[in-house]
Amino acid sequence: MDFNELYELERQARKEGNVEALKDIFLRMVQLCGDDREVISLIRVLASRRGQDRNSIKWLIKEVYKKEEEFARSILSEVVEGKMYLEAERIAITLDLKEKYEAQGDIKKALEIILDVPVETFTMIPEMTIVKYQLEQFRLCVEVQDWVRADITMKKIRKKYFVENEAIEDELLFYKYIVDLYLGQEKFFEASSTYLKLNEIADNKESTILASFFGILCSCEGEKKDVRIQKRELLTKLANDKNNEEGMRLFLDRFLSSLVIEKQAVGSIMSIVNRYKNVDNYLPFVLRAVDEHNFFIVEKFYATVSISTCSKLLDVDSEDLINRISFMVNNGLSTAKINQKEGLVVFGDKKWNSDVGDVLNKLIKVDHMIHKENLKKIIRNE
Repeated sequence: MDFNELYELERQARKEGNVEALKDIFLRMVQLCGDDREVISLIRVLASRRGQDRNSIKWLIKEVYKKEEEFARSILSEVVEGKMYLEAERIAITLDLKEKYEAQGDIKKALEIILDVPVETFTMIPEMTIVKYQLEQFRLCVEVQDWVRADITMKKIRKKYFVENEAIEDELLFYKYIVDLYLGQEKFFEASSTYLKLNEIADNKESTILASFFGILCSCEGEKKDVRIQKRELLTKLANDKNNEEGMRLFLDRFLSSLVIEKQAVGSIMSIVNRYKNVDNYLPFVLRAVDEHNFFIVEKFYATVSISTCSKLLDVDSEDLINRISFMVNNGLSTAKINQKEGLVVFGDKKWNSDVGDVLNKLIKVDHMIHKENLKKIIRNE
């Protein structure tokens, strides 16, 4: 049966509203086409015919697309796979399929097809092609929040490649995906360290600000271990970074000090960071970091304190305070004891400097500093 006969059958089916007959005729017409251009021309003609069933045209487009997809997958599995001399073709066909799945919004299917190629074992293609393919694997793993496979893919990428080939753009992409991986896992210390690495590659203020912010978010509670020393070292380094803003430095200094941080100050840090990245959803983690800092400061200076006073100092209710202390004790981060009968938190005796001379010298030094500041004020007023 030729096109003329099929067009007549199509006209009758269209007039009668026979959808199933239309679909059958459409497929028979496609089979008569010699190449993709003829298929496209056919669909364009059918779609423009008066009274055409739109759903049937949509169905036809999907069927044609589906057959091309099945053909590509068959080529991969039956012809290309396992043949070293066809490694480049395997990558090209796989990437094409991946893009089609992404265009359809099927990110998980795109990930499955691209992960199915063990590109790290290929030997007949340039390393640049391998690394770019791996970066796509990494990106999709992060996008679907498959942290396990993202971590595995990250470790397969040879980091020295970027330096050896001066592939700065690819290196920046690599570390940005790593940041997304760590943030997805709430590994703030690692995310901060990675932003520092980005700052080394492309010297800029944004990476320093974000490294500072996520460094602040790092907490013993989040890491489930004592990270105070590592956090102090990281924040000190960031406070001295030439790219940092003064407002951020002030906030870093608060976390490095032995002073309680007021929660009202959190708004200023959020406004600084939001200029570079929307971090509103990280507010609970900022407050957690502030609470943890304040707890250790109170523990440092108090031997015993009432639960009510401690709650006021930490700006939390009594129940939250008790839960926090329990967490700290259970994880070996504190030796505090709660005496609920007397309403006390017992931190234990403090070791003070017994050298009276040392204390007096420090008092004299403070007095000189106060006197110096007073003189400055007098001079300014004059």
